[in-house]
Amino acid sequence: MGDKNTGNTNIYEVLKTFPMNYPINKVVIEEQEEDVTNFLTFDEENGVAIFKNGAETKVVEYWKITGFDMN
Repeated sequence: MGDKNTGNTNIYEVLKTFPMNYPINKVVIEEQEEDVTNFLTFDEENGVAIFKNGAETKVVEYWKITGFDMN
């Protein structure tokens, strides 16, 4: 798991490859699963990934992400 100072290099690299509206079922944030429907964007400058869950928008600091469920 990464932290704010060192970042999570693997998650960072994966987020850069996701296209807008990429379907994802869950994002794991510090070992807690959060339901999402799709990835929206990765703001590298601010270190946040943005996801949708229906009408809800979730903004997550990327270094807190430990995994994804894409099934």
